[in-house]
Amino acid sequence: VGRDQITDLAVLEIDGSGIKQIAEFGDSDALKPGETALAVGNPLGLGYAPTVTRGIISWPKRTIPVSLGKDGEFDWEMEVIQTDAAINQGNSGGALVNLDGKVVGINTLKVADMGVEGLGFAIPINQAKSIIETLIKDHKIKRPYIGVVTQDLQSYAGIESLKLPSDVKKGVLVIEAVGPGKDAGLKTSDVIVELDGKPVDGTLALRKYIYGHKKIGEKLAVTYYRGAKKNTVQVTLAELKDR
Repeated sequence: VGRDQITDLAVLEIDGSGIKQIAEFGDSDALKPGETALAVGNPLGLGYAPTVTRGIISWPKRTIPVSLGKDGEFDWEMEVIQTDAAINQGNSGGALVNLDGKVVGINTLKVADMGVEGLGFAIPINQAKSIIETLIKDHKIKRPYIGVVTQDLQSYAGIESLKLPSDVKKGVLVIEAVGPGKDAGLKTSDVIVELDGKPVDGTLALRKYIYGHKKIGEKLAVTYYRGAKKNTVQVTLAELKDR
């Protein structure tokens, strides 16, 4: 029906004939550390033999950075439920339920470093509900975008070649400008340092400000350095299209 890469959620439609009972949503805001949770999943595609694992809620609300691409840079932050219920590959999309059998989260990821166990994460159902409802209604989540492919300045190896003032150490390096950003005059190698007069120190901060405070069609004041010269342009935000 619809999907959203940022929140890692999708809505599927199935044939409901023969289904006599469905799981109810619980209240993820009411979760407490130490509470028992059950994770339902289907690792390794075991077909009609799904797994059920039991654990506890380590922490009901944690913010963790996530990378949406393969560059390793953090693009977004997710608010998640941390649990030690065993979550394995194939559990993603499965339910995290409380002892009343109500869905309080959607299993999404785990820390898989060697020697680490019991670090699984689920999307809180209260956070997922509005996304799910919008996907059912509109088939997508509409978000504004500037039209820039970026890299954090502090992770760029050739910073000297940009000829920035010596005190500019953090910001958002424009790798490519398209759409609204290009129309406003932004170019490759520009370094964005402020949005609407507020400092931004990287791509994550840029994305959080735009998604959290701006709407499609609104103007955004983008302050940037082109070499040693500081400029500000007005960008008219367009709708981010699903890639």
